[in-house]
Amino acid sequence: MDMPRFSFLLISYNQENYIEEALQSAFDQDYPNLEIVVCDDCSQDRTFELASQMVKAYRGTHRVILHRNEKNLGIGANFQQAYELSTGDWLFMAAGDDVSLPNRCRVVAEGIRKFPKALAFAANYELIDGTGKVFGYSREKHELQPGAVITWHRSVFSRFLLFLQF
Repeated sequence: MDMPRFSFLLISYNQENYIEEALQSAFDQDYPNLEIVVCDDCSQDRTFELASQMVKAYRGTHRVILHRNEKNLGIGANFQQAYELSTGDWLFMAAGDDVSLPNRCRVVAEGIRKFPKALAFAANYELIDGTGKVFGYSREKHELQPGAVITWHRSVFSRFLLFLQF
């Protein structure tokens, strides 16, 4: 089975304290057929500057696309912008303050092999505050998981993109 193309969509806005760790976690993904799309929503702090420095210094194998919106679009439209810049069959959502384990993409690839008709995968997540204090893993049942732990097949967005306009 061919390895599907994955797009890691990292959207950011005013997250200079976290963007480097978030972006490094995207760079560290151990899945080989990956593109990383960083879409900054016209941050007023150093978020885009720090991301730009990291992208310029990156020497890994993942394709990286760096984009900055000319004006602030809001979270939904910023994600839509990242989606439009991406080419992957599967879309991994992340924000500029989200850190993913290095095997996130590979684990989903294994899930795709087991469940080839699936259109989305959700994961558990660990809650960590801005100081690094760990609160443990989410054990609550949610009707909807937070966006940062969901991976979607591209076809979901090509059919239902309007729901992003929140």
